[in-house]
Amino acid sequence: MKLQIHDTLYLELVHPRHVNELYQLAQVNYDHIAEWMPWIQNMHGPEFMKAFVKRAQLSAAEGREMAFVVVFEERLVGRVGIYKIDQQNKSAEIGYWLGKDFERQGIMVQSVNVLLKHCFDHLHFQRIEIRCGEYNTRSQRIPEKLNFRKEGLLKNAEFIGPHFHNLYLYALCREDYEREM
Repeated sequence: MKLQIHDTLYLELVHPRHVNELYQLAQVNYDHIAEWMPWIQNMHGPEFMKAFVKRAQLSAAEGREMAFVVVFEERLVGRVGIYKIDQQNKSAEIGYWLGKDFERQGIMVQSVNVLLKHCFDHLHFQRIEIRCGEYNTRSQRIPEKLNFRKEGLLKNAEFIGPHFHNLYLYALCREDYEREM
């Protein structure tokens, strides 16, 4: 599945052909990502990314999540996905990361926006959540620009390295999304 954003930017479901480029991007951005993403501490080689892609494809087939790569000017520049899909409650969570060299270009705002459209218009979800580290202001800008409501602070919600971190919970409901369109 491919979600076209514009001529030079699109999302594509992760595929085994993305393994090496995705691993290299994560490796180059290790310090940048490790501050906020606990999974990267377990990445000890390309096999980690190969296993991730395999799990992501299985989860997509089962309707539990949809993991995408972000492609800008024919380069893989980050990841974004729809996670924790709850079919009964028609809700899910969006998560993302972007290579440091590609920040502040609107790439992730556009990527999350196209996922929102997919979630509300095609998957018929009622609620989308985004969780951001309490001090991760770059990540917080994404839901704020897309009119999510900051619902609260989740204390000690994520373990990264030797410490638990607080997360802000942002949410966007269908009626608010439709009103903003």
